[in-house]
Amino acid sequence: MSWNDIRQLSARWAYEVCRLPAYWRLRGRPVCSVLNLTDFVAHYGFLNFFLILRVLRQTIAEKVGVNPFLIGVMSRTDAPNVQLARGLPIDGATGYALLPDWMGPTVQEYEELIGRRINEWQYVQQRLRIPFFPVVSAGWDATVRGERLPQIEPTTGFPWAPVVTGVTRERFGYFLDEAVAFNQQHHPEQNIVFIHAWNEWTESSVVEPSDRFGTDLLQEIEKRAHNVQFDHL
Repeated sequence: MSWNDIRQLSARWAYEVCRLPAYWRLRGRPVCSVLNLTDFVAHYGFLNFFLILRVLRQTIAEKVGVNPFLIGVMSRTDAPNVQLARGLPIDGATGYALLPDWMGPTVQEYEELIGRRINEWQYVQQRLRIPFFPVVSAGWDATVRGERLPQIEPTTGFPWAPVVTGVTRERFGYFLDEAVAFNQQHHPEQNIVFIHAWNEWTESSVVEPSDRFGTDLLQEIEKRAHNVQFDHL
């Protein structure tokens, strides 16, 4: 992709998406999420990706007259990703899914994972100068992407493992409450929670109405929607 291609793509994004009246804006600034930081850096290199973000920001600002709010999406909340977020010209950070321990046991418990993810939010925010927006996941089970197996072994790997069990309406609601409390502690003026996901049926991470939960998860979101901005990944 040439620099001219990047400018044209950014301009098209600005004209066809950012200018829409219903497009999500944060304090008047159109939000642009970049998924994910490590993949972009691996493909383009850090310096080139840094410049790509600069071109993206400048082009959108020229076309819509407003400086966009760039959110970098991490694949993991580890030290290398935090270091990338610190060095890139972004305005905020979040993560994609961030529920299972990818190198952990084949079957993992939702309630236990929630506690780990909450601790990681604190770890990341303490090391960033920009806001980290927590992501609340409704579960994880990607086994439907693979052929049926008589049993799943620890060495089987993705998509058959890991599988998260123990998701309930109450635990999902608790996860949301902790995300809201985290925002209130660190950046109350930007009370944004990302949800994974609206309709990731092949990852069993769904808040859309289902035969498993009905509308329970949506109702948990609705309870908190009066003072929180929710978006989905």
